[in-house]
Amino acid sequence: MTNSNLKDSLAIEYEAFFKVLREKYSELIDKEITDWAIIKELIGHFINKNYSNCIVDFIDTANWDSVESISFDDENRTAMFTWHDFTSLPDNDDAFLTISTFGGHKIGCDVTIDSLIISSYKKCPMLLIKSRYSEEKEINKKYNTKCSDYKIQSERLFSVDLGRIVKKKIERITIPNVNCFTMLMFPKYLGLHITSYDSKYLLFKKSLSYSEEKILDALQKTIAIDDSDYEGLKDIGNRIRRNFENILKVLNLNKEVRFGKDYQKLMLGDLVGVVDNSKLPINPMTLSLNDLVTILNICSHDSGKNVSKKDLLKVVATIMLIRVTNDIRTFNDI
Repeated sequence: MTNSNLKDSLAIEYEAFFKVLREKYSELIDKEITDWAIIKELIGHFINKNYSNCIVDFIDTANWDSVESISFDDENRTAMFTWHDFTSLPDNDDAFLTISTFGGHKIGCDVTIDSLIISSYKKCPMLLIKSRYSEEKEINKKYNTKCSDYKIQSERLFSVDLGRIVKKKIERITIPNVNCFTMLMFPKYLGLHITSYDSKYLLFKKSLSYSEEKILDALQKTIAIDDSDYEGLKDIGNRIRRNFENILKVLNLNKEVRFGKDYQKLMLGDLVGVVDNSKLPINPMTLSLNDLVTILNICSHDSGKNVSKKDLLKVVATIMLIRVTNDIRTFNDI
């Protein structure tokens, strides 16, 4: 097939791919999708060999050029993506070289999916996957069985990597291990110049905007609530705190700050060090960082103290100011 014919063929495939996306899912674009049946449909649409498959980029800039297969666990909302499976190769020098190059007979990614978002970049449709956190004991229970050797490593900020030997075959599995958008998929066609750094930036941005939207929604609830409903105000403040912690986790991840425990187990006091306090102007509508933490702690603990509507309005204003003055790095900054 000539290069011109290949481009024409890919253009036809892309139009077929986009037509299905437009006709079935147009109302869901840029909306969080939590329905498991729709999640499986969308992933299946992107990983479709009739459409030349797709690119998978991870938030740490690792990337795959295709997905050979995928399986779903409906009960646990997990998806097992297989990048390469060489387990059926004959035992010869060529197979040994291939397996040595990729580091195993089978290479995959097991992700517990919280939600998806259909978005776009450079006019290219994309699928962003928000992963859930998995305890190490849960990972061990699932994978440290029916194998002759097993090892788990937590050297990367966004995931854990495990290796095991099953029937003398080496399996390598990556497990995204942060509750944010960690994987991005887009169709593989000529003319799309999307780098793994573009994807990393988009995943960070979407994770931040997701938490910001939750905080702004809490702001609307704050405005509507009665100032004497102290328990209701604390409930709203607790929701704001959780999403502010998520924002701080992303800012820390972006700066590659390492902690002695999993990111998902970090609390507000662990995370606020990433904020540049000198960039926070003092004015009547905002709080100092210390006062912000104090109010959010009152909302989360049985301290015997109450918070006011005015307190929460200042909390939200300060968090939005922190976001403006502490943004993530762009590709050019890396």
